[in-house]
Amino acid sequence: MTALTSQVQMVPEDPVWQLQCFQVIQQEREGTWRLADGRRVKQAVSCLVTPQVGDHVLVAMAQNGSQSGADSFIVHILQRERCDSVQLNVPGAIQVQWQQEQIALLAKSKLTLFAAQQVDLGSLEQLLIQGKHQVYTAWETAVSHVQHFVQQVDSYTLTAKHLLKLHGEYQLLTADKEIKADADRIMMG
Repeated sequence: MTALTSQVQMVPEDPVWQLQCFQVIQQEREGTWRLADGRRVKQAVSCLVTPQVGDHVLVAMAQNGSQSGADSFIVHILQRERCDSVQLNVPGAIQVQWQQEQIALLAKSKLTLFAAQQVDLGSLEQLLIQGKHQVYTAWETAVSHVQHFVQQVDSYTLTAKHLLKLHGEYQLLTADKEIKADADRIMMG
């Protein structure tokens, strides 16, 4: 790869930075990579794409920087042989917040949201969940608290393995054609 060299000095007390292209040959530990010239570098905060072995990267080096890479940062991924999967990461950040008037995440086949502990979805106005098929699974407890709850379905099956309890100050059970109650014992009143 052809070497690109440029020098930038921000303010007089800042070091002069040099930009060069290198290939990543090894990931040493999280946030540190080894380049083809043996230099160890870190991922710059502004470089959101996590480098991979084989990537051609743009590296900013302080002119007084040593081979240890203490003052060397990958600032951009220039080329990747296969770009099937890309991991985004902000080095050192615990939380990332993206604030915009509108944000759209669009996936052609699958969108996955996952957290090891908690996922929060909320809206001050309206939360819409749409899909041809919807499956909800809770391994222990599912709780809903609402002021009004309306469901409209063509067929509805509710099965409880042990106890099914419906309680309300008033209850109304109607059918256009037939109501059937079937049990070993039926108690009314």
